Amino acid sequence: MLKKCTWISMLLAVALVTVAAQAETIYENGDFEDDAALVPNPGDTAAVIPTGWQYSDYYGYGVEPVLMNVSAIGDGSGGIVGVKFPSWNGEAGWDSCITRFEQPVEPGQYTYTVTLTGVDLIGGDNWISLDLYWADNPADPWADDHYDFLTGTDWVELTAADDGVWQTRAMDFEILPGDPAVGTYFAPWVHGQNYDGNMIVGEASLTRVPEPATIWLLVASVLALCLYRRK
Repeated sequence: MLKKCTWISMLLAVALVTVAAQAETIYENGDFEDDAALVPNPGDTAAVIPTGWQYSDYYGYGVEPVLMNVSAIGDGSGGIVGVKFPSWNGEAGWDSCITRFEQPVEPGQYTYTVTLTGVDLIGGDNWISLDLYWADNPADPWADDHYDFLTGTDWVELTAADDGVWQTRAMDFEILPGDPAVGTYFAPWVHGQNYDGNMIVGEASLTRVPEPATIWLLVASVLALCLYRRK
């Protein structure tokens, strides 16, 4: 009968798993909390967009989203700081977009996650679209043949019944070696279209998830440690 692993071996194995798991996170591109000082109180807004993001005037309407302290909305699961998108009947805004560029794109398994809700919505026709692209030139990102989808478009419609209810949208995708995206920039694209009230985004983050091969390697490491301690 094989002897059990010693506590030292088990603790070492747990440490290895923890370090490896942390190494799989590439970056989180915003729960926007770094800008909390600009909107310190619930409901506060500031006429700026989140650090690291930029307004895209691709559609030409010229009304920018703004920072908002969203902590008092719903159950608070949207975090402290979010982004409020303008509405047609409120701020004369339509097709308002934010984007950012993050490098490098590397092969791997990824998850793109966005949390969102709305406030003072009336009826339907309140939409937000979530996309993740790669782009090879942030100075002119949407030039022909210089960008493409990493995920499909996730169009989300919110109605008055969704007011203040946070929901999470998650998109999984894989980038293979040799993919045209490798070496370019991650380019998330968050785009609001609503008539009344406001669409609110509370988080938009991109992480690399552990691949099955990595997990099996960690299991093998644990077994090897156990067998070594048996000798």
